[in-house]
Amino acid sequence: MSSYILGVDVGTTSVKAVLLETGSRSVTASHTLPTSCDLIDHSGIKAKEQETSRIIDTLNRCIGLLSRHQLQHVISIGLSGQMHGVLLWKARGGCIWSKRDFFTSGDTSQLITWQDGRCSSNFLSSLPKPDSHLSVATGFGCATILWHAKHRPEFLEDFTVAVLNISTSAQLTFAMPADFRPPDSPQPASSISYFPYFDDSYLAVAASLNGGNVMATFVGMLTSWMKELDPPTTQLPWHFTPPFPTWRGGTVVCECWLWTTAQRSTLLFPPSSTPSSEV
Repeated sequence: MSSYILGVDVGTTSVKAVLLETGSRSVTASHTLPTSCDLIDHSGIKAKEQETSRIIDTLNRCIGLLSRHQLQHVISIGLSGQMHGVLLWKARGGCIWSKRDFFTSGDTSQLITWQDGRCSSNFLSSLPKPDSHLSVATGFGCATILWHAKHRPEFLEDFTVAVLNISTSAQLTFAMPADFRPPDSPQPASSISYFPYFDDSYLAVAASLNGGNVMATFVGMLTSWMKELDPPTTQLPWHFTPPFPTWRGGTVVCECWLWTTAQRSTLLFPPSSTPSSEV
């Protein structure tokens, strides 16, 4: 009898679920659903929050699209999610389990995401200096909690449990030599951070914002351009060729092709005429 591995990604813009057959290592089923859970910030503090119940509902629906028979033979579950954020709930009341093997959110806060911008540079500079080589930035869960402690302490009083998502977003990482030691103080200008790893070693980590949030922003930008240009293909769906990284003279170069259904042969961004994005 076949056994399966269930993979779930609760991302910034969508939930993805996949079943992998362990014997053949082949994908037997996969589904993606948009969460559509972003909340509009009317406060002017650059808050970025998402509706928790919508995320959970999307997760339940995405899992529900998979074969129930195959789900009964899942032996392992892999879970990933969007980058760092914070969610608070009341003890014993964070979720409600139904008798049909799914759950709904209970007494929880909204998900304050990694995109949150309420922590200004002045506020961050007022925080105690960390005894660490790592710096703090707006959107980090601890910074968000400290902001609420100063500006909205009553918000924290409503909850008893907080979870900080340290991030499973795509990163470019490599292990440092065994004798490597990071700087003694934060290096805000550096694009690389060093995180503790096994056996007193460190991982060098460079953020790689190549998830659905980037593609969603890209599509939104192009859609607004097309509406302004008002070509006859404005309402047609977009088709993308994913970016393929290449190595040129010591630089990783990424090029992207985009065309519409009616003009599949028209490259809007041909690599020969448009500068590439260097990362």
